[in-house]
Amino acid sequence: MDLRDNILKVSFPLKQNEEDPFIFWFRQNRFITIHVVFTPVKRKHHFEINFGVLHNNQLRVLQKTNANKALRTFNTVVIAILIFLDRNPEAALIFSASDKKRARFYQNRIIRFLPLIEEEFRIWGIFHFSDSDILKEPYKVHKHYDEIVISRVRRQTENHSKS
Repeated sequence: MDLRDNILKVSFPLKQNEEDPFIFWFRQNRFITIHVVFTPVKRKHHFEINFGVLHNNQLRVLQKTNANKALRTFNTVVIAILIFLDRNPEAALIFSASDKKRARFYQNRIIRFLPLIEEEFRIWGIFHFSDSDILKEPYKVHKHYDEIVISRVRRQTENHSKS
């Protein structure tokens, strides 16, 4: 089963902002609209991903997500990531969690999807010891990283010519 098929079953309908290709949104319920924002950072082709409620043009990370909506919310964010990476195949996405509980949830989701995505995506774990002391390693299950970086596998195109 394809990753998209797997997560589309449990997700919210996703829309893309017509004026800004780096913003997606979905309604969690009548009152809460979640925005998924891809923000370019200093490194070429790198984007930070954040999601939360937009209030006075400021993105506020949700402090609590209803337990039965956490999975649907996460899956919808994954769909936004897949669409963004489809449209920007050179992009690398950087994300981190606002707290340890959320980080564990994200990492458990990655573990669940790892067999479905490891051929198509590269996943790196990042540790920040200080501003200048950073360790980047291939993602390892059950390690708790400060940030996770995800990008598409860049496939080499072979040029076969017949003689």
